[in-house]
Amino acid sequence: MKRLLRPALAAGGLAALLLALALLPPLGTPPPRWAWRFFIAWALGTPYWHYIEYRVFLDPAADAATRRDFLDQQRLSRAVWLGGLAVLAVFLLAGQRAVPSSPARTSGEVAAGPIKVASSSRPKASPGTLPNACPSTNTATPAGVTT
Repeated sequence: MKRLLRPALAAGGLAALLLALALLPPLGTPPPRWAWRFFIAWALGTPYWHYIEYRVFLDPAADAATRRDFLDQQRLSRAVWLGGLAVLAVFLLAGQRAVPSSPARTSGEVAAGPIKVASSSRPKASPGTLPNACPSTNTATPAGVTT
């Protein structure tokens, strides 16, 4: 059972990594949220798996050749894990650089959209009159003069 479980789990982990890399958007596009979760699971889960594998699958009474083979397989697995982690990091961090940061976001302000001016109840000035026309007489008043 142990002889079949180790290769099956290793193949499953490698298949999951290749599937995640295939589903990632191209370089330069922001990565989806699941990609960051997969990155964290890959970064933290694999070392724990190596420890569990060492404790469960390595027979303490094994001879030196068996121990050496097991540790060589773990070194190879660690190299594949680190390589996959580096490739994932490149894809995810390259996508993060593509996200534009506006000055409003960095200073904590809320970015405002187009400003809409509410219509007022004042009557509109007829053509030929000044915009600050007196509403009571509907005649134009010179600038700076109050009535």
